[in-house]
Amino acid sequence: MALTIEKYRQVTKNVGVLCDHTNIGIINTPQGLYLMDPGGTVETGKALLDILAKLFPGKEVEGIFLTHAHTDHTGGIPPVLETFSSTLYAGRTTSCFLQVPDAIGYIYSGSKPGKEMSAKEFLMEAPVKTDIILADNQEIDIGGFIIKTMDLPGHCPGMTGFIVHDKEENKKIFFLGDAFFGMKMLSKIWIPFILSPKEFRNSIEKIERTSADYYIPGHGEICTMETAGCVAEYNIMITYELEDLILKLIEKGNMGNDALIEAIANYSGMKLKSVNYYLILCTVRSYLSSLEEDGKIENYMENNKLLWRIKK
Repeated sequence: MALTIEKYRQVTKNVGVLCDHTNIGIINTPQGLYLMDPGGTVETGKALLDILAKLFPGKEVEGIFLTHAHTDHTGGIPPVLETFSSTLYAGRTTSCFLQVPDAIGYIYSGSKPGKEMSAKEFLMEAPVKTDIILADNQEIDIGGFIIKTMDLPGHCPGMTGFIVHDKEENKKIFFLGDAFFGMKMLSKIWIPFILSPKEFRNSIEKIERTSADYYIPGHGEICTMETAGCVAEYNIMITYELEDLILKLIEKGNMGNDALIEAIANYSGMKLKSVNYYLILCTVRSYLSSLEEDGKIENYMENNKLLWRIKK
């Protein structure tokens, strides 16, 4: 669905969110606007500019903050940079991915990405240069707001959360990227893309320990301090559910990666397309690595097949 002005939600007097497939944060400062993750496609970026012109006439986009380099969060950048001389802020790992967009495809595919994983939904067409590289626990003063960074790996290496302190209202808004998924999304996608379940859980626990008035996931509903804890715990729970399922499947009979993907999809009632296969395979491999590291499973070769078994 197209990005429209009707999707705009005011969170505080000076901070709002365009609630789309990927939520886009908007901070309104006296000197201009700052964006959090400007959407997933060039078309989204163009629609965003039209909406900003209506909501904030005459204001320019002074800066763009990126939680991570996945294209559903960065694809809207080109139209914004073509229109404004915006400063791009991102963590070091994210900045590296932006310089080499194909690298994300190599992670998804485990090799040079093929046709499906090279589509514009997954890879940006051209490199983007980060202007200011951010470190963990760094504070950036943008006039009326202090933005504090927090490393939140797990879904993606080098992901950054941003705690926006609106000094005028003394409110804190925590933009989480994909360190935290909304309930509706998790009800549709039981297996979100995760590259390290342990780091994902650790990041969720960091979020739970961080006081804020609002928590804005990259995908999902805006949470308050009262509702964020339940959603956070559900995010943790689904990782343990998948770990438990993988262990039960391997316990029934030693399995390879493809057999595991098939069994998990059948259990979940999913009908996989090739794109889903690549993303779930990448995620399941991360769980296997984690379980192997914990000494719960081990791999071995049989008839030129790599198989997994419960470690005795």
